[in-house]
This record gives sequence, C-alpha cells and structure tokens, in this order.
Amino acid sequence: MRRALTLLSLCFLLMCNVASAADKPVAMEKTLEYYKQAEALTELRNSRQVSMAQINTMLKEKDTVLLDTRGDEDFARLHIRGAKHLSYADMTTDRLAKMFPDKNARIIVYCDSAIMSPLTRMMPLSTNAFVDLHMYGYTNVYEMRSAMRVQPYQQQCQEILDIPFEGDASVIASKKQAAVQCLSSH
Repeated sequence: MRRALTLLSLCFLLMCNVASAADKPVAMEKTLEYYKQAEALTELRNSRQVSMAQINTMLKEKDTVLLDTRGDEDFARLHIRGAKHLSYADMTTDRLAKMFPDKNARIIVYCDSAIMSPLTRMMPLSTNAFVDLHMYGYTNVYEMRSAMRVQPYQQQCQEILDIPFEGDASVIASKKQAAVQCLSSH
C-alpha cells in the first residue's frame, strides 16, 4: 500500500513538473517580448533623462507630473516635494488611468537610484516604469536621471543637495550631510 502511495505521489510530482515546464516557454516569451520592447525604447529613454534642474523647470509647465515609483514606506520616509506616488508593484492600467487620465500628460518617473547617494549601485525601478508607461500608451514620459550618472563625481553630490526633499526630517538631514561630506572629500 505504501509503495502504491509513493508511486502515485511520484507520478503526481512528475505531472506537476511537466505542466510547469510547459508553462515556462509562455512566460519566457512574455519576458523576451518585454525586453524587446524595452530595448526598442532605449534611445528614446536615454534622450528623456532629465536632471533635477530640468525637472524644476518642467514642473512649472501645465500637465507635468513627478511620479515616485517606490514602495509606500520608502515614499513616506523620503520623497521629492510635490511628487505623486504609485508603487511600481501597484502599477496597473486602472490605477494609471485614475491617476493620469490624459495619456499625453508629461510624466517624470523616479525611484531610489535617482535620489540615493552616488555610492549606491542598483537597477532603477524608474527604467521599468518608463517602459511600462509607454506600453500602457503614455507617450510623454521622462525619467529623472540618476545622480550616479552625473560626471564628474563631485557633481553627483551636488545634484543630491539640489533635490527638494520631503519626509522624515532625520532622513533628509542624513542625506544632505552625506552629500556635503561627499563634496568636501572630493
């Protein structure tokens, strides 16, 4: 009896593995298609990366929105003054339509890497958000240039100082202090 149950369990596990293996190419096709579309947007994305100074100018114009794509806790802790918030994980057609009914509105996306110290190295969520917004039909999308991409290094630190932050006062003070130390050490 135990042998029959063991064989039955093994057959079930094998069937599950075959089914999940059959599902993998479908998921991979979607992933490959996403990356193909993302690659096709590379040149546009590179031409649409803007500094904080450019963002401040753009925000004075009608129908321009700054979108923070980080998680809720990160947004509450620290964000750029005036930014709207929609976590990348929560980005759906419905939520975007409610937040941005006009698909021609200028949307500037940013995430951690745009406001972190130059020492932080990570793949920005804003890159994914930029691509996704285009896939959802938004055509006037920009991305806040990561301070990490600014050269020379000293200018990276200055860009951090120029960001008008809101949130936890101790986090803001810490970030500004790190940028000042960065400037004085280089």
